[in-house]
Amino acid sequence: MLKYIETRFSDSQYLDLIKERLGEIQIKSGQSISSNEGSIIIINEQVNSLEGLLSLNFLKGERLYIDLWATWCIPCKIEFEHKDELHSIAEKYNIKLVYLSIDDIKLKKKWESDIAGINLKGYHLLVNKSLLKDIEKVIYKDTSISIPRYIYINENGEIINDNAPRPRAITEIEKLFRGSESN
Repeated sequence: MLKYIETRFSDSQYLDLIKERLGEIQIKSGQSISSNEGSIIIINEQVNSLEGLLSLNFLKGERLYIDLWATWCIPCKIEFEHKDELHSIAEKYNIKLVYLSIDDIKLKKKWESDIAGINLKGYHLLVNKSLLKDIEKVIYKDTSISIPRYIYINENGEIINDNAPRPRAITEIEKLFRGSESN
């Protein structure tokens, strides 16, 4: 598609923007992902539990701020307005941003489109039923799932806060990140 656009619309002022957006999305499947915090990284690996998520080579031993969301969740999307501040703080404290969507697999194209349209940098996973059940058990203690929800996990894979501050509370997030830095 890009070749067609380059050939047909070579003089377009939007060509560089299209190339930039296409370059920001990396689809990774069944392999390690090198750290590239300036990118949108969609994880296409089968992940059936939070433990499985934390054992992925590119997340193992890392501190994670996990955002549970869905494309249909308006409060989730409102929190994305603070993504640049969140990204800056996460980068400062070497925290990986992980976005777990609870959307149905039928909404995969919309999910990918929303991620690109928002330019939501970080690691992205569309959760399957097994992972959703595990999240419900571990994070929600078998109660109803409500989103948005934020989880902070340390480098040892321990859940430090299963109801962490929202991105709009950037000062509280920075205190959380700073307070859990390794010595």
